[in-house]
Amino acid sequence: MKKSGSHTQLQTLIRSFDHFENQIFLTFDDGPNDHSTSRVLDVLKSRSVPATFFLVGQDVRPQLKLVQRLVSEGHQLGNHSWDHLYANYFSSETRLREWVGRVNQEFRDLQLPESVGFRPPAGVVTPPLVKALASLREPLILWNERFFDAVFQWGRARADRSARRLSGGSIVLLHDGQKAERIEAFCETLDHYITSLRARGFEFAALTREICLTESGF
Repeated sequence: MKKSGSHTQLQTLIRSFDHFENQIFLTFDDGPNDHSTSRVLDVLKSRSVPATFFLVGQDVRPQLKLVQRLVSEGHQLGNHSWDHLYANYFSSETRLREWVGRVNQEFRDLQLPESVGFRPPAGVVTPPLVKALASLREPLILWNERFFDAVFQWGRARADRSARRLSGGSIVLLHDGQKAERIEAFCETLDHYITSLRARGFEFAALTREICLTESGF
C-alpha cells in the first residue's frame, strides 16, 4: 500500500491507496462555504461524482442546510479541525485531542454521519497530533495530488497535466472554499478534470471511515 511512515508507529498516514486500480478520490477542504460549496456540489451532481468534504467544524452549524445537502447527495464528511488556526499545532496533545474531537462531537450533535478521518490544515503533522489522533482512533488523511487552488487559480492546463499522470487510488486535494471571483473558473476546470479522468477509464469514489480505519492500521 502507498503509505508514508508516521512519526510514531501508532498509525499510518494515508496519502493514497494501491488497491483501487480504477478509482480516484476527490476531496475538498475548507468548507462549508455559502457562496462556493453549493457551486461545487452542482458540478459533482451533474456528473454523478461522489466526493469527500473535509469541513471546518465551527462553520458546520451555521451552514447546516448546505452540509445536509452534501450528505443527501452521497458525499462523505471529514474533519478539518474546529477553526483551521495554525496556532493549535503548538498546543499539547490534550489540547489537540479536544481540537479534533470537538468537530466529531458537533457531527454527532447535529446527527451527521461520522467523519472518515482527520485532515490537518495545511497538511501539518506533528508527533503530539499523531498521538492525539491515535487516542481518538481517527485516521490521518493527506493526499498525493494537489493544485494549491486555495491560493492560485486552477486552470485547464494544470488539470490536464494531472489527468495524464494520475494513477488509480490517488487522493486529490481541492478546495471548495473558493473566493467569489475564482469560483466560476474553478467549477469549469473541475468539470473538465472529471471528464478527462473518465476518458482515461477512471471512476470516482468517496472515502469511507471503514477504508481509512483499515488503511491506518487501527
